[in-house]
Amino acid sequence: MQFGEYINTSSNILDKIEKQTIDNVIDVLYKAYRDSKMVFFAGNGGSAAAASHFCEDLSKGTQPDLKATKRFRALSLVDNVPYITAMSNDEGYEHIFEQQLVCYAQPGDILVCISGSGNSQNVVQAMEWAKNHDLTTIAISGYDGGKIGAIADVNLHVPSFDMGLVEALHMVVSHYITDRLKEKILKEG
Repeated sequence: MQFGEYINTSSNILDKIEKQTIDNVIDVLYKAYRDSKMVFFAGNGGSAAAASHFCEDLSKGTQPDLKATKRFRALSLVDNVPYITAMSNDEGYEHIFEQQLVCYAQPGDILVCISGSGNSQNVVQAMEWAKNHDLTTIAISGYDGGKIGAIADVNLHVPSFDMGLVEALHMVVSHYITDRLKEKILKEG
């Protein structure tokens, strides 16, 4: 695929994303900010990198300055390597996110699962646990949305079966969401 075709394909996929769903994600995250709720992130591979990046953007990229006392409370579950490796080794990889939620999550918190296929067992289990424990769930999915797309309260779906494009567009959308949230925070002053 030539670069121009890649850009056109990306643009066409972005046009298919439901804009109301993006607004819904922004609303859920902004409410979490206002209510001082935790926002947890999970994903595998490239989606793990996106989860970590989105978490950082939400935590740092939305604060107006270093003196701000009101901030997003966000934690990337993919960055706890000692816990992940111990849990994987002793109990199984499918438990790595769910069991961290058992430790840290409270009703009313938010879980954001990022997955190209939407079917990785560890994100599916985390989302099922979250739904059963009164967390609001957001899926950022690709392909056909997968299992997490069907479970989530809000499914921000990138409709493509090209994993590279899905992962790239997940980052585009997460940056857009971060920018809109920062605008809302700055307006409230």
